[in-house]
Amino acid sequence: MLGDACTGTEAERLGMINKAVPEAELEQTVSEFAQRLAKVPLEVLSLQKKSVNVALEMMNVKVAMGYSMELNALSRLTDTSKEMVRQVQESGWKQAFTTRDSERNTQDRGRED
Repeated sequence: MLGDACTGTEAERLGMINKAVPEAELEQTVSEFAQRLAKVPLEVLSLQKKSVNVALEMMNVKVAMGYSMELNALSRLTDTSKEMVRQVQESGWKQAFTTRDSERNTQDRGRED
């Protein structure tokens, strides 16, 4: 949500990815995974995929994703978003986020520190 980068190890810890490996081991790890996956009968993979898709549908993930896309589109119409795009175009992502983060606490959001 904040645009912060994270390492593969951190992404693995957070459950964002299955496994983090050093770059030198990546090709071998992917090859081994693909070989294991290829041994699973297609019928079984198809049923597992269907099971996951049905579970996601039951959780209304499709509706949630649609709503999220609508809100994302609306957020891009705000002055704040337009200013961020301008800053990214002028100085790049890293500087734009650094500027945003340094100014974040100066905005009045109706909260007391």
